Amino acid sequence: MTSVIHVMMNPRTGPWSVMKRLAAAQRLTGSYSEVALGIITAPDWPQAYEAELPKLGQVYRARSPQLSGTLQHLCQMVSRPGIEAWVDDLARRSAAERVVVHFHNAWTSGAFLPLRGARTPITTVVTYHGIAGAEPLRRQPLRRWIHRHFAQRAAAPDVHLTSVDAGCFGAAEELFGIPADRFTVIPNGMPRSANDYGPFCNGSDHLTLAHVGALTPDKGWRIAADAVIQLSAQGTKVKFLIAGTGPDEDAARRLAAEHPQCIEFLGHVADPCRDLLPSVDVFVLMTSNDGLPMAIIEAMSCGIPVIATRIGGIPDTVMDGETGFLIDRTSQALVDAIGKILAEREILTRLSRNTLRRFDACFNISSIVEAYDQVYHQRDRASA
Repeated sequence: MTSVIHVMMNPRTGPWSVMKRLAAAQRLTGSYSEVALGIITAPDWPQAYEAELPKLGQVYRARSPQLSGTLQHLCQMVSRPGIEAWVDDLARRSAAERVVVHFHNAWTSGAFLPLRGARTPITTVVTYHGIAGAEPLRRQPLRRWIHRHFAQRAAAPDVHLTSVDAGCFGAAEELFGIPADRFTVIPNGMPRSANDYGPFCNGSDHLTLAHVGALTPDKGWRIAADAVIQLSAQGTKVKFLIAGTGPDEDAARRLAAEHPQCIEFLGHVADPCRDLLPSVDVFVLMTSNDGLPMAIIEAMSCGIPVIATRIGGIPDTVMDGETGFLIDRTSQALVDAIGKILAEREILTRLSRNTLRRFDACFNISSIVEAYDQVYHQRDRASA
């Protein structure tokens, strides 16, 4: 039998959700002896995430000093987190003959590789969740060289590379020298959430929008807020819910205090599908740099249409005019898109219906689990 351990440094927002949901779904199949999490965290790792750990099964833990992202991963090459010891303990606990170590750190997983010294046979999988920060890497030769070094270690012949979308292939080739044919594309997924469409479809006179995720400038939450403030000033009954944490958290809190009639700041929401999205009509993500955001998949699982920018894997996920709208990264573009919905209530019902159909076809967690199982056992099938 095989056990699996999902590993990441400082997992947050989308990747943290991906790890938890994938591990939980894999446990339910009964196909693995055990499925565990392995996390390396800095002092600023959110306390809200700490509170979740007792509910997540077997969790292995290591600590990292508070450093910038690149330095933090360089530190792992000097002071290794003991992943091999995690592997041997997991194998002993679960009586597994082999352990899959599934990294969610993309190319920076190379800081932990190669894995040596474990007594248990290991299969290594590395998943790319997009390539954030590609533009800065192009302008910073030394940092680009370091990240290319990480990437080459993570792309060793015995490592299986997967990506949540094909949007990263060009940057992976340009920055890291990794060709597209090294990757297997497996999108993020999750269970279907029950939903009877949003409150606007069910007669509410307010249209409720939401941003769920990191509160950073590149995520575009402020662009969305500006659009809502403009609409509210024009007399439109619209509400914008901001859920998340990050560097812009204080700014989001202040904006909500200044515009309580149309903006509400919620902070960290541990389970958006249960506690937030049932009260939302439209999910908004005005991002400038993303792969396939897990927040979009969560919204789609609830039948919530998405208005987003044409970034990374989003155009392969959101079908413009069918399951939402793909727009320019401006507040006016968002105002115009919302205007289309407000002009005819039936548009939102149609978008919601199509969103659920697309989710069932492409992002249901059962098919994602099966796709990863194929990758985990790829070598076994090739030698059979």
